[in-house]
Amino acid sequence: MRLLNTSTLGFTEVFEPDLPPYAIVSHTWTADEINHQEFVRAGQDEQYRETVLQKTGFAKIERSCRIARESGLSYLWIDTCCIDKTSTSELSEAINSMFRWYQYSTVCYVYLEDVDVTHMRQYPLDALSQCRWITRGWCLQELLAPDSLQFYDKDWQAVVTKHDFAAQLSQATNIDVGVLSGSVKLGTVVVARRMSWASSRRTTRLEDQAYCLMGIFDVTMPMLYGEGSKAFLRLQHEIFEATHDLTIFAWSPPETCHDRYLPLFAPSPKSFASCATVDAELGQIIGSALPGRSQFSVSKQHLIANSIALDFSEPSRCNWLNVASPGRNTTCALYLKKVGPGLFVRIRPPLSPPESSALAIHSEREEQATIYLTPDPVLFPKFDAAHALGIQIRIVETLGSSLWIQRGNIQPASSFDFSRSMFLAQGTEAFAAYLGCAVRFTDTTIHQFVAMAVLNNQGRLWADLVQNEVLDNMARSIPDRFMIIRRFAASNRNLSLKGPDSCKEIRLSEYYVRMRVAKAWMDGQPIFRLNFAMGPLRIGQ
Repeated sequence: MRLLNTSTLGFTEVFEPDLPPYAIVSHTWTADEINHQEFVRAGQDEQYRETVLQKTGFAKIERSCRIARESGLSYLWIDTCCIDKTSTSELSEAINSMFRWYQYSTVCYVYLEDVDVTHMRQYPLDALSQCRWITRGWCLQELLAPDSLQFYDKDWQAVVTKHDFAAQLSQATNIDVGVLSGSVKLGTVVVARRMSWASSRRTTRLEDQAYCLMGIFDVTMPMLYGEGSKAFLRLQHEIFEATHDLTIFAWSPPETCHDRYLPLFAPSPKSFASCATVDAELGQIIGSALPGRSQFSVSKQHLIANSIALDFSEPSRCNWLNVASPGRNTTCALYLKKVGPGLFVRIRPPLSPPESSALAIHSEREEQATIYLTPDPVLFPKFDAAHALGIQIRIVETLGSSLWIQRGNIQPASSFDFSRSMFLAQGTEAFAAYLGCAVRFTDTTIHQFVAMAVLNNQGRLWADLVQNEVLDNMARSIPDRFMIIRRFAASNRNLSLKGPDSCKEIRLSEYYVRMRVAKAWMDGQPIFRLNFAMGPLRIGQ
């Protein structure tokens, strides 16, 4: 770290952790700033020095040094001349260290070049909202990091401190008063909420939208100017790897975006504008929903989650992952479409719910899920057709009975889309499905039966409905039963139901369960339906 001596205006290099007390400056750049090379040359060339002395950038340095000196501080840091920006390594080190440098400072002087002290004191919120400093990306960490922060107007008149001005600053920036006053630690605020503070700020370089936020999330990464928007994607990777905070997925796409399938990570901080009210105590919810950081891993193409807690409910009837405190913000659910065994892609919240299957599935809904980070448009047609030739389980008539399925009785579970009560069978040459069901009638007795289906590579479906005892004679364990059904598929052995409109009925004591095969359409794709009806037998049956 290169510090400026406030008396001699000479440079001194210091290294963490042995830093002397120093002041630091937060400001917005103008065209008349003095860089490191100019400052060094001015100290060696008297003629050139006269040119430098005429610049407003020098007046900024000289005045801030005077204030620091009068406060008993011998050193000062300012980004204009204390960083040699011609050195890539030095620039990278400075950017990765800058949050700490502001944090370790004795005091930070905020110079508001477009604010008048009278206006600031009479109309503080108006003055803050209109000043350029409040809109700049780099100035966010310069507001958050220092404990002691003093504002100065355009004539270097002291206006107010951060602690005295916390309420007005909070209104102007949407940053919690507790964070500004220091009573709430920055690291305890969820990721989406911190991102929202940067959503309306601007940077000159596109990459700086990411680089200026690294300290706020306590991550570091190499500087690659020229990578454009990829910098913000890299930042989100680093943040998620460090925190596993699911609120990073709580962003909303812009209204101009009409893509059917969305990336997991946001394209820019602007996408988090709606996340200012995400619950600040969400960390506890994340911890209880998905304990252990080993649950997640991130590759170049996918987020892989072991035992992820998915849910689905009315009115969306869509796979979704709760990523924020319920009821606080509509953007806090990550909506997913299942497009293959254990494979998901992010989608928009559905405008209208799909037709309900009225099927109760008793399950913890924990799945091993692989979610596309940035879905390739080439794959969109495949995603569109994910439900083609699927086998949907649907309840059409109950007559006082209730039917449910235990999660362990669904095979293959990785191919079952819980939100649609459907097996995804596309791309499988001989797909076999097993569904262990339980039904309770009005006499409270629970009966068990099994539905099974086989779909061959010509799109022909066979299905059957049998009592539990029948399969018990063949195999008692569910995996063994499923292997038997797979052998049916491999041998094309005919089951009871052959194609649409065929029907099978079994009797369970004084009740019946009927399954009818039907063809239907979903999202423009042909599917099969196994429609169930249950009820008491009529007299004489």
